[in-house]
Amino acid sequence: MTAAATAMPRRSDVGEIIAHNNTFDTIIEPRILQDYQMKIKAVKTCKISRVVVGLSLLFLSLCASAKADATSLPPSILATKTITFCSAMTQPPFEFYDKKLKPEGVDIEMGELLASQLGLSVKWINVPFAGVIPALLAKHCDAVLSGLNITPNRLQMVDMVPYRFAGSTVLLKAGAPKLPGVEALTGKKVAVVTGTAASLVLSQTNDALLKEGKSPITLVTFSDNATALQQLQFGQVDAFGVAYETATYYDQIDPGQFEFGVPIFHKVRDGIAVRKDDTGLRLALASALSAVMKNNSYNTIYQKWHIGFDVLN
Repeated sequence: MTAAATAMPRRSDVGEIIAHNNTFDTIIEPRILQDYQMKIKAVKTCKISRVVVGLSLLFLSLCASAKADATSLPPSILATKTITFCSAMTQPPFEFYDKKLKPEGVDIEMGELLASQLGLSVKWINVPFAGVIPALLAKHCDAVLSGLNITPNRLQMVDMVPYRFAGSTVLLKAGAPKLPGVEALTGKKVAVVTGTAASLVLSQTNDALLKEGKSPITLVTFSDNATALQQLQFGQVDAFGVAYETATYYDQIDPGQFEFGVPIFHKVRDGIAVRKDDTGLRLALASALSAVMKNNSYNTIYQKWHIGFDVLN
């Protein structure tokens, strides 16, 4: 795929670099992807200490103070002392419901951590992944914290505060032969969740396959990961295109049932989405994120969930 020219990110008044009215590629060059895969290998072998990826990406600089600046919060949030996040609670280990139907996961802990820096409590609203941005624009919530990749299309609708990296892969049933690449899925049925990075990349792969005169991948779309995974278990599809972190989670809780068909084929930044007219909230969240990165509580969450390779450096 051809990389498009991209605009440089702008630095905000509080020192963070924020994705705001900019466009940039979401497909990462091979060297950067290789670095990311090396970080994953380091985590898996318990040898990760401080793996630094020298990328020309979007990073957050750390504030001099370890305390977030809440003065820019919107009056509605200041009045209630509560921030409401929209999230798709079907994306373990990022966000999901535990056995007691309580929100759990990396993003849940991150949301609570950021809110505590701002002196706020948190309210969560469960929304299908494809509907989180529409829900935000309809003012059902103040922000979206749900593993949203930062893409040019999304930046036309919302502003985003980058807070981690994320990758995609393909899950197969155990015993299926490994794939040389996603192009090897030509003519196969592949489950994906609507609006995810995997669905986007596999759609782009179809464009390339058609140009080469090959059969396209049949993408079978679902609204959540659990249903898509079930289709793979039942043999209704040949593969499942999914976030690498989610695939790893499923493999850990049900070992021996699945295998990774390809290495990570896509790496992007995820961002917290806010409405474009909510500059104050965007700045406050960026300030809170810088504070928790500085005091290491940010890293602690990712290490706890065994995805330390996703952190921004």
